[in-house]
Amino acid sequence: FNEKVWLQIGWMLMFILILICLFARAKLAEWVGPPVEAVNVKAMREAESIQMQATGSTAGGGLRQYIKVVADVLHGDGWVGTCMNIWIVILSVTNYYSYSVLTEYLYLKKYEPGELAKLPDNLYSWPEWLGLDPVKFNTHSEMITMIVFTVITVLRLAVVPFLPEWKEVHPAMVLPRYILSNLYIGLEIFALVVSYHGVAQWATSNEHDDLNLLWMFIFRTFEMWERAGHGLGARKLNDMVSDYGNLLISAWMLGIVIWFVLSGCYFLTMKGNGGELSTWKVVKYEHVDKDHGKIEKAWDKFESIPSTMWFCLINLLKEHPLADAFVTLPQRICVCISCIIGVPLFAIPISILQCSLVDHEEDEEGGESVHKCEQMDSLQHGCTIGLVLFSCVSYFYYTARGPECDYGTLFGLEWTRVTEEKFLLIDAFVGLVFLVEYVIRAIQGKVEYLLSSLGVFDLLSWVPAVVHVCIYAAQSDAERDAAFGLDEWMCALSVLRILKLERIFGSYHDIVDIIKCRSDILATTGLCCLLTWFLFSELLYWTDHDNYDGEMRETYGSNMRSLWAEVINLHGEWPWADYTAAGKAVGACIGFFSIMIFCIPTSIFSEGFMNRVAGDIDNEAASRFDRTRWQKHVMPTTPGIRRMFYDLFYEHMYKHPSKYSTEFKVFRMISICIWGINIITTVISTLQPSEVCQLEKLGVGQTEATVTCARLSTFRTFFLVMDWICVMWFIFEYVGRTIGLGIGYSISLIGIFDLLSLGCTIACLFPTFRLQAFQPTFTGFAWEKGQLLRNLKDDVTVPGRLLRLFVMESYLGSLHTLRNVMTLNRRPISRALYALVAFWFMHATLLYLFESGKAIKWKTEDEEGDGAAAEALVQLARKAARQGVRRLADPDGDGGEEGEEEEAELEMTDRYVSVLRALQYSILHIFGDYPETDYNFPSKCVHFVGILAGIGLMGAFIGVFIGGFTTYLQEKRRAQMKSQAEDRLNRVVWIATMMQKSFKERKAGKRPPLQREPLSNFEKQCRAIHCETTALGYWLKRFFEAVVVLAIINTLIFTLPFVDEDQYESLEDALLSLELVFTGIFVAEYVIDFVAAPRMRWKRQRIVDLICLLPGLGLLFNQIVWDESNPAFEHTMEAFTMVRALRIMHFRALRADMAFILKAMHNALPLLAEPAYLAFCVWIWTSALFWWCENTFTGSKDEGENRFKDKQLNTDVEHMTSVPSAMFWCCIYLIGEWANVDFTFAGSRISIFYVLFGIAIFSMPVGILAEEIKAGLIQVSEQKKFVEQTHASNSLSDLKAADKKMTVRRSVLEVAEHQHGGGSSSSGAGVGVGSTSSDAKGPAVMPLTSTVGAHTDVEDAPEEATKEEPGSFANS
Repeated sequence: FNEKVWLQIGWMLMFILILICLFARAKLAEWVGPPVEAVNVKAMREAESIQMQATGSTAGGGLRQYIKVVADVLHGDGWVGTCMNIWIVILSVTNYYSYSVLTEYLYLKKYEPGELAKLPDNLYSWPEWLGLDPVKFNTHSEMITMIVFTVITVLRLAVVPFLPEWKEVHPAMVLPRYILSNLYIGLEIFALVVSYHGVAQWATSNEHDDLNLLWMFIFRTFEMWERAGHGLGARKLNDMVSDYGNLLISAWMLGIVIWFVLSGCYFLTMKGNGGELSTWKVVKYEHVDKDHGKIEKAWDKFESIPSTMWFCLINLLKEHPLADAFVTLPQRICVCISCIIGVPLFAIPISILQCSLVDHEEDEEGGESVHKCEQMDSLQHGCTIGLVLFSCVSYFYYTARGPECDYGTLFGLEWTRVTEEKFLLIDAFVGLVFLVEYVIRAIQGKVEYLLSSLGVFDLLSWVPAVVHVCIYAAQSDAERDAAFGLDEWMCALSVLRILKLERIFGSYHDIVDIIKCRSDILATTGLCCLLTWFLFSELLYWTDHDNYDGEMRETYGSNMRSLWAEVINLHGEWPWADYTAAGKAVGACIGFFSIMIFCIPTSIFSEGFMNRVAGDIDNEAASRFDRTRWQKHVMPTTPGIRRMFYDLFYEHMYKHPSKYSTEFKVFRMISICIWGINIITTVISTLQPSEVCQLEKLGVGQTEATVTCARLSTFRTFFLVMDWICVMWFIFEYVGRTIGLGIGYSISLIGIFDLLSLGCTIACLFPTFRLQAFQPTFTGFAWEKGQLLRNLKDDVTVPGRLLRLFVMESYLGSLHTLRNVMTLNRRPISRALYALVAFWFMHATLLYLFESGKAIKWKTEDEEGDGAAAEALVQLARKAARQGVRRLADPDGDGGEEGEEEEAELEMTDRYVSVLRALQYSILHIFGDYPETDYNFPSKCVHFVGILAGIGLMGAFIGVFIGGFTTYLQEKRRAQMKSQAEDRLNRVVWIATMMQKSFKERKAGKRPPLQREPLSNFEKQCRAIHCETTALGYWLKRFFEAVVVLAIINTLIFTLPFVDEDQYESLEDALLSLELVFTGIFVAEYVIDFVAAPRMRWKRQRIVDLICLLPGLGLLFNQIVWDESNPAFEHTMEAFTMVRALRIMHFRALRADMAFILKAMHNALPLLAEPAYLAFCVWIWTSALFWWCENTFTGSKDEGENRFKDKQLNTDVEHMTSVPSAMFWCCIYLIGEWANVDFTFAGSRISIFYVLFGIAIFSMPVGILAEEIKAGLIQVSEQKKFVEQTHASNSLSDLKAADKKMTVRRSVLEVAEHQHGGGSSSSGAGVGVGSTSSDAKGPAVMPLTSTVGAHTDVEDAPEEATKEEPGSFANS
């Protein structure tokens, strides 16, 4: 029981404890840190060095100088310190490696002893070479490192009292304060303590299962870099935290609010209603049932809000490992809300972090490319691009030449299959062309060309072809039919020809230059990422190596396995979710903080590349570009029937919204309503009867079939009537638009879509065809004459009807905007796309070579002795995690008896059977998603590079695309605002005129004067509390805020399942009483705020406060009226209480920064209409296309030869049963999460489109929001600089003015004193002001300008500043 409760809520307690410890550690470091500011430490050390050089001859000075040299060496200064730091890094990495080897050895020894001898020899070659087993190797390396690090740590502590920043501290307090304030020494001492304990354990029991944390000594590298003057990156991180720390905290709190609210929705819809994956079968507890007594029940992952919050957090990180658990309509709506709204808002902290770092960056690169690309419009470059792409695509089809690849031909034409001989001819021809070009360029460029990067790329474009031809000529037919090796690698090297296009695009030259320009910040953040990777890998190994689930044990069974898992997790991918309580706490830290840190280098690189390629835009051509829509150009100029229809349909083209006619507004509203009805009819009509039962929970009280048939019959009749109405309206609309625009509308893209969708809608009016059209049998198609149309007429009706989505383009113009953006930014987009595609092709080819088992084969020891080739790759992680419904819980970790579904799983050799297949998986991994993780070691190395570089290239391409769209919309918005300025000015003038008129009338007595009723004492007190103008009001508001937090905690505890048991009835009553007390307090607060500001009752904050009262009042109603006899209503109210988290946004400490974020969101709203509509169209229509492809191209090998059925892969057809089901999954795919990945060949091409363009389109609203936040941060930064400069200038002017006034005053006093005899006692004023007595050794008041002017170039204050002002300086 305790274990179950701990698994549900323990992770939250540990996560909160971690946050408290981090906050306390930061505050403690501020309190006990050195009294000298960090910015002055370096100057103090330099001054001390100069002083020591001056006193070096004395005994004391020599000793201090010796101690300073030792301290500098211990902190990495000088070549000796650098060498010591290098050895520290080597010893630290050695310890991490030895510990990883030990954990892998222990895991295999415990769980898979048979696999221990099959691992690659290189893993244990070093320990065996030393004559040590992994246990002794780790212990001995730890002991040696521990001794060395202990000496270094003791010496560092010994020299601390002699450091200049600690001179002012009492000697007895120096070491305690240094240990508590310095993060590095704290980590080092903690690592040494853990190691001493582990070695002592090994000495006594010959076992060592403690953590090896000596690698944490690498953390001090940050301090050494900063002391050496290379700490620009670290300083920028510090500046970022200091400047934007409060804003980041507020953004995190906004994410927490979204997290809490969505967790309540998940809990409401998922408790007891989820799919198979909503239970954790390996964790079972005794459950007391009233009817059956004690029964064994699997743990429900969503049976309480704290338990639900973990899985909701993963969804907000755009990961959906439990997507199959959401089966009902409310559940899937919650997931879609999480994807569309929750994920963008939860990503705001990352946007702020990236924008703040980029804001601190120097524009060293200047936005111009360092590589002057050759012009793209020449015939030579066009031929080069064609030959390169033709060569690469030919190789891709060459890898699909086998009979097992049904997609190896174009349109089923067998003569298009690329055989070995055909590819040899293609490769030889392209290689010959590029060889001739290389020779010509070598003659012209000579040695300089041969040694340049472009020369190397040109060399690689033809050398593999020559080697390929030579190998083919030297081999016999039998040798060529055998397993290929070098010749296959030569064929694969033809993909390197893609780098030849670098001469045209120059993308990789810019990438190298960006890395050079930002090397400091990239190195610092890269080291930070590396240490974060090491830290969380070891932590999650420690928390989950003994997990209940065999799959999780296999993933985190050793530190080496955990490294692979965490390189996936730390960039936001969560293929695994069933962690222990401690593992969930660590995972929450990763989700909130570490993913952001791990993505910083990628963000910096992407931003730099975006800025570089964006500099290629021709501003002059862009200014001349015609952005007007073509419908406006064909507007009829003369009155008549054409002008009437044009005004009815396109009045928005030339009029301001405030001047639209009533006819146009009514017609547009009707058109949008009819359009929506048609889309909803099409989508819902594709639902299968079984889905209707599942989504609507039918069958309660009656047989399922009867209710389903009755409900479906009613719906179908209603939708048929709606279709008749839609058809009549669409015919009228099509005819009217054709009359208004002429023949241009009929031949335009929107006109064609309109006509096609109208034809499909008319076809559905016939009852005999209607049901078959909405629920087709997907017979596929054949290429015989007349057969294609007959096979497709049923299948494509739904996608054809959904072309109606794009007809709203006439009102919004999203496609027109997209075309203009692509045209204006064609050069930046093409350069970014080239960099991505080149990396993608090489990445996919390498994965194909390593995973297909054709180019590389691993051999076991027995097979090496026999000389037989290995038939499969031997992998480090055996049978790693399986995703989706295919994943089976296995308590014993041995596969158990439930292996039937596991046998249907695809192996990596099936997924990477050809490069055409590998392209899909590769682009998903480059994007950062890892639905499949069972890779061998060479492939993992490729993936590691892909994570470091590929994600940056993908982010740069998507960023350029979104940035161009955002810039275009902002310019369009500015033009609209400029046109609206005159209208606003007229309204302001009218308001001012009416106010003047009203004032004059009241002054003349024609109107009674405005009189406010006096406030009562109760209203005054309420207003004082509301405005916090008194101490009582201030503390009462803080009390209300504390009650909000306590109410949320009370709700979390109240939803725990054990609270409902009879033995805890008193606890349930106490929690319910607290809930009612909190509700009473909230009612009192609402009354106070309502009385204090009655006009604000309809404001956002007051509405939220009112909504937050409803759950508590509902529980009170349930308690009084129903006497708790309605558990469903109580369960709903419990979930609904989580909306109180919205009140956190109005806390006083967060109010200002929340206002900044909300203002950015408000500014982004006018720009969201077009991208939101475009994203909606892409989502709905591609969902229908996905549904059609997965059902049309799924088949078995015994089907007809002319049917384009995918006969090999497990497809996603079980999830694509209808368009609504496809919409649920495509909503997940479009945020970049691929919960399923094995599609048909046609479906895999759609997934590639999703990654390259669909996700970018779906992410446009997020990009617009990020741009608004960035603009706000830049504005705030400029305002800060202006205020600081103004303050400094004013302060300097005040000081100079005061200095001149003081000089005048002193002169007056001296003259008066001289006139009175010069006695010092004759004038008390003279003594009081400056002690200007004649026996003083110097001037009593030193002129301020002597110190100020030495550091500034500000001119002296004007003479008027020296004039005496009554009551200013003299009277002070």
